[in-house]
Amino acid sequence: VSNKPIKKYFADNFHIYIPPNREKQYLIGADCATGETINDDPDESAFVILDTDTGIVQADFSAYVRYDTFAKILYKAGVLYGNALLAVERNHIGIAVIQKLRDDLQYSNMYIHKGDALDESGKAVYGYPTVGANRNRIVNVALASLYENPYLNSIRLLNQYLGLENRNGKISGYGSNHDDLVMAHAISLEIRRLVFGYTIGDDSLMSV
Repeated sequence: VSNKPIKKYFADNFHIYIPPNREKQYLIGADCATGETINDDPDESAFVILDTDTGIVQADFSAYVRYDTFAKILYKAGVLYGNALLAVERNHIGIAVIQKLRDDLQYSNMYIHKGDALDESGKAVYGYPTVGANRNRIVNVALASLYENPYLNSIRLLNQYLGLENRNGKISGYGSNHDDLVMAHAISLEIRRLVFGYTIGDDSLMSV
């Protein structure tokens, strides 16, 4: 289920399990830190890189970093993995990350959510919304994926899955356990479904 990373970068926070292959296509799901703390432990920003064909985790990142630093690391990871499709969680921090990627770093392959592809001014709306019931839905689908495709490669992602609980209707890390990588993985799997047409298990779980 899990392997040791073959390479580590960015203060050992970026773990590569399978190196990029120019013949393959990749996508990245990114969960942006809100600044909340869990037992004095800061919320972390995280991303997971998938092979779009197999759904297998190729690399991941998790650390407490500023939003602009996170954007720069995402940019470098996306370029490394062949200009991977990049889907950033669209929360208040995520919007700043998206703007940094688009305006300053000019990353070209950004996910646009089909439900709200344009804002009131007619501009494209980038990023994936993880709000309300939609958040729990994509996490449940990600949990189901572990039965069909258990090759996470990442031991720290596996540990976060093992540390989940349903707290007042919200699936999140139990106690001091983080869920940042789980959310990044869930976003990446959802983008794999929406853009590339891959489904997991019961199609009734997949309704938007």
